[in-house]
Amino acid sequence: MKVRGFTLLEVLVAMAIFATGIAAIVEANLSNISVTQSLDERFVGSLVASNELTNLRLSRLWPEAAQTESSVSQGGREWYMTRRIAATRDPDVKRVDIEVFSDTDRESKAATLFGYIVRYQPPVAMPGKQDAGGDGDENANPAGDENADLAAEGVENADPDTAAQQDPNSETNSQPDSETNTGQQSQ
Repeated sequence: MKVRGFTLLEVLVAMAIFATGIAAIVEANLSNISVTQSLDERFVGSLVASNELTNLRLSRLWPEAAQTESSVSQGGREWYMTRRIAATRDPDVKRVDIEVFSDTDRESKAATLFGYIVRYQPPVAMPGKQDAGGDGDENANPAGDENADLAAEGVENADPDTAAQQDPNSETNSQPDSETNTGQQSQ
């Protein structure tokens, strides 16, 4: 009886097919890693740009129309930003363009974001109006007054000396307030 095995040619062909399959799997994994790194870079870059726009809005600063470059650390690495602020037709609105790069040469753009900032103007109380806000809240403080807590309690002046004189329940108030006591009966 003769035992037959694989010839050298058959083994070489099988190894070539196996090597081609392994090379294709390695290439697919490398491509997957590259895409994942790119998505990570784009995601963190968009967070950096969004944070910059949010910080600009929250600062309530009114920046001049200009282009600035800066860097920030986020996600365990350094990011480089270019921020352009441009005027719009409305003098109280400016456009902000933010580009985020992953390299110092600013060649590899990770994210781009644009938005608008609006000049903050506190509400102004209308003279002679009880409720300038129009929402029916009697204790609303539309003027941004520092004495909001005292106003909510019915005290019109924050000066402690004059507040005690206006408080009808205060022990230092020597004159009764006729409007406060009207309709109240002591028992």
